[in-house]
Amino acid sequence: MRIGMYNIKDRTSLSKIMTIEDVEYCKINKCWHIPYSSESYQTFKAFCLDFKIIQSNGTIESIDKKATIKKPNCARDEHTVIDSPKESLTVESNNDTQKTAVIRKLNPEGIKITLNKNVFRIDIPYSKRLIGIIKKCKRAYWSASNQEWIVKANVYNLNFLQRSFNYWPCDQFEEIEALLDLQKHRLTVELFVSPKHPKSITVKLKGKNPDFNFMKSIPLRVYDKSNRHWIVPLSEANLRRIKSHFLNHQFEIIDRMPKERPPNEHQKKRNVKKRTDHLLSKFPKSISETMHMYADVLLAQNYSWSTIKTYTGEFAKYLLTKKIPALEERTSKDTNRYLKLIAESSISESQLNQVVSAIKFYYQKVIFNPHFEIENIRRPRKSRPLPVILSITEVDRMFRSLENIKHVAIVYTIYSAGLRREELIRLRLQDIIWERNQIHIVRSKNKKDRYVMLSQTLKDVLYKYINEYKPIYWLFEGMDKKSPYSSSSTLKIVKRAAKKAGITRKVTTHTLRHCFATHLLDFGTDVRFIKELLGHKDIKTTLIYTHVTNQNLKYIESPLDTMGRKLGKKRN
Repeated sequence: MRIGMYNIKDRTSLSKIMTIEDVEYCKINKCWHIPYSSESYQTFKAFCLDFKIIQSNGTIESIDKKATIKKPNCARDEHTVIDSPKESLTVESNNDTQKTAVIRKLNPEGIKITLNKNVFRIDIPYSKRLIGIIKKCKRAYWSASNQEWIVKANVYNLNFLQRSFNYWPCDQFEEIEALLDLQKHRLTVELFVSPKHPKSITVKLKGKNPDFNFMKSIPLRVYDKSNRHWIVPLSEANLRRIKSHFLNHQFEIIDRMPKERPPNEHQKKRNVKKRTDHLLSKFPKSISETMHMYADVLLAQNYSWSTIKTYTGEFAKYLLTKKIPALEERTSKDTNRYLKLIAESSISESQLNQVVSAIKFYYQKVIFNPHFEIENIRRPRKSRPLPVILSITEVDRMFRSLENIKHVAIVYTIYSAGLRREELIRLRLQDIIWERNQIHIVRSKNKKDRYVMLSQTLKDVLYKYINEYKPIYWLFEGMDKKSPYSSSSTLKIVKRAAKKAGITRKVTTHTLRHCFATHLLDFGTDVRFIKELLGHKDIKTTLIYTHVTNQNLKYIESPLDTMGRKLGKKRN
């Protein structure tokens, strides 16, 4: 426990407080703090600073010059700033030039922290300050399905949460700390399949004095000294035998064997239906029936949640507009007039195309109106901006700026195979064909499959990544180990790497896909092969990279250089 001193603005007072032994500054609570002990408290009072003590209930306590501070039994965390929730007080100065507060209760009302297996589940009221504190924990993320924060349960995060919120009483804090320490040294056995041994079970034992004798009794087993794990022939009998033995010896079994189906496939479909129903409930009752009919067709045709959200939102605006006739009386001319009205507002070209698609979906898939000439609905003319291209040196700097092996594997995979962001996060373990050096892209854009190359460099990176993270179904898993890695997190990784590499241009995951195609073209690869690798429907889409490649430009000399070279010879 510590005594915190707030709002110290007077330099003379601060210089005196700095002389107290073991004084520190807490950035989170923005206060100086000293040990919660009689010696430190007496030293503080010896400075003769005018202050008042305010209890946590708001009452002012009289100051006894001879009083001492009683050291609590659990004064174990030398960085704790807050007093226990049962007794909290504030000390403020009576000096006009400064206001000093000591020991202020920060545990907010409504916060709830529960320990569930190996994570802390945190339910807090919305506050930017509180959310900022939670994000400083190691391996913390927001669970949208449970509407709570999930934080990895370890001693570091436990101490950080206690310093920030002082949530647990002393005895309960010590129990949780002892439990986490016990979990750190518990006996565990991990079962997974390594890419280098696809037809074997990889067994990794952790803890004190693991049972190596049992592993030696398994026929045809091999011990990998470099990775410190056992390689056992893959069979149901061996899998059952290993699990049964270690369960009987109080080992924790961590089964990371690959699964044939995603862990939460049905849950995800239910979530899309639940989200859609919640979205439809926000629309006025006047269009409720039409919107439900519209959404049912989207769900039946297995559209993604992002498409459902975009289409329903834009179509609802189309229904609610009063600047054209009612829905039953509208013609293609009315629809074009509506598109003209919204095009005149500050709307992007891509969003205008989404509006057209949403309206066309209704007349093409939901209802049939013979009087509505859908072919007359005009889309905006497409612009053809050239993509942002990085040099090979810049891409290499991005790679070298990354430290986390998972982040390295993600960026390598995007650039090495020219993948879209959604294609990357939907990759499964079974899509990596190690023997043929191929990656199988399943149901990408326009529901098309394709094969791309698996480079040897990426292969080595994926070996290391899979051995460390041991994914079950998705190649890149989220924090819950059930869903794929989030699209937004993938984008953040690329942007952060570009920033660290000193690249000032806008870089996204699609920039690396552009670089893949352009660099192949620079090295002389036929554009038809690049089209197949990128999964483009039309060769015209691929030909845009011919405008940014330097394949032919490097053989063309600028007239400025030619003039300088020829005039230089004449002068000589």
